[in-house]
Amino acid sequence: MKTEIACVDFVLTGSELLALLKESAEIKKEKPLYNKAQRKGRYHFGLYSFKDRKGYVRFNIAKNDGRTTPLASFDSLKEAKEYLFGRVEEYRLCQKLSGLSDSTGSCFQYQVKICNGACIEEESAIVYNKRAQLLINFLSFSDDNFIIIDKGRDIEENAIVVVQDGRYLGYGWIEKDRGFSSLDEIISDINLNNDNQDARMIIKRQLSKNKKLKIIKF
Repeated sequence: MKTEIACVDFVLTGSELLALLKESAEIKKEKPLYNKAQRKGRYHFGLYSFKDRKGYVRFNIAKNDGRTTPLASFDSLKEAKEYLFGRVEEYRLCQKLSGLSDSTGSCFQYQVKICNGACIEEESAIVYNKRAQLLINFLSFSDDNFIIIDKGRDIEENAIVVVQDGRYLGYGWIEKDRGFSSLDEIISDINLNNDNQDARMIIKRQLSKNKKLKIIKF
């Protein structure tokens, strides 16, 4: 591996959050041979949720069309289904209500006593939806429009991360004494990045880990 290194470069970011976001973006751009975890740069399929006419929260996988923000995005349908199967098991959800079973009656999980019977209305929507909401909360930002303020590269600036309409928009740096009243005022000053599941998880982990991060909601 050492013999394959052509050069080493670095960029100051000022904060761990921006360093992780930049690293993720560079991996997707350069697609390094020995770092495969975050190389995928295009996300064709999304995981969505909705309530059916009986009041149950349902999940479905569909192609990303850019018009609505998915709870999570994936490179392939296979990857999306594998992820959802895992979360359905983790949160004890119903495969049928998650679009993973086309059974006309109860799902297979109910027969082996893993599903609590939401598929046949044996479990009420109120009880079932509490667990479904836990998954939605895990995958979603708590607010649709906000800015994260973090340490800058020097004492005269702040680092910022922008989320707009529930999508990660990008990051940048602004002067500490600069004021702004809307997201649009600072979007021109940030490095725009593609919204993706890796960036969202980085942001959510840092928000839960670093209590010194300041959040401005719009």
